[in-house]
Amino acid sequence: MSGLNLKNYKVIRKICRKFCFTVYEALNLIDENRRFLKVLNGELSDDKCAEKFLEGARVAGKLDSKNICKVYSFGKENGHYFIDSEPIDSKSLSLHIHEEYPFHLSKVIDILIRVSTILRQAHLAGIIHGVLNPSSLFIVEDGQLRIDDFCHHWIAAYLPKIDESEATYLSYFIAPELFSENQVFDGRADIYSLGVILQQLLTDELPLNGYGKSSAQPRHLNGSVTSLRSLYPEHSPQLDEILKRCLNRNPEQRYFNLSEFVADLESLNVVSSNSEPTPEQIAYSRR
Repeated sequence: MSGLNLKNYKVIRKICRKFCFTVYEALNLIDENRRFLKVLNGELSDDKCAEKFLEGARVAGKLDSKNICKVYSFGKENGHYFIDSEPIDSKSLSLHIHEEYPFHLSKVIDILIRVSTILRQAHLAGIIHGVLNPSSLFIVEDGQLRIDDFCHHWIAAYLPKIDESEATYLSYFIAPELFSENQVFDGRADIYSLGVILQQLLTDELPLNGYGKSSAQPRHLNGSVTSLRSLYPEHSPQLDEILKRCLNRNPEQRYFNLSEFVADLESLNVVSSNSEPTPEQIAYSRR
């Protein structure tokens, strides 16, 4: 048994722990539909964290798109802070990376363009994801993309309180400005995250020196990214420039919006292909 007791839900099983919360599969006893319950982890259940957690759920609940995981409700019961959300039974992009890397360049660009198109809907509504990463992206059976876990940008200030391996992974994708005390940010924070995802899809590497409990802020690289010349010689100058612009520590030097980012991806004119990865890509993936 999970030990989780909420009056309007029958908890079926614990699915996973995910940075600031634990995910449970449950049956909503009011409408008799399956749900995923995201329950704030105990180490973050003080009033300040809980307030940010529930406020994020309130904002995310405003989003209405078939490509964005729906938030149905949220609240507190028996000392548990929870979010009642739509279940997603598909594999996350992080699992696809683990199982399928290396990818053909055309597939990488297609994924990034589709994610950007979905994110743009949220940005136009004034809503930023904040912690976009492959574990919050899902490729469903019909090939469509779904995005989950909006509005958890506040977790940047609390990374030292969560499991170190989870903090390390998440810190790779959080824009530097989210580690500032005032957290002044806009959609360019998500563009930074997209740059990290782009680099991981292309190289299976993450553009950080590291993160440790002794530091509240990971050491982001100053615009230095892995050169793609040996992997994508025909497109490396443009790809390198796209990555540098996305990963600039200064948001003013990044793409102004997702439309600019998508336009540069589309300008690469990569021909869609079902061909196997090049020998250079395969060798790189085995290093």
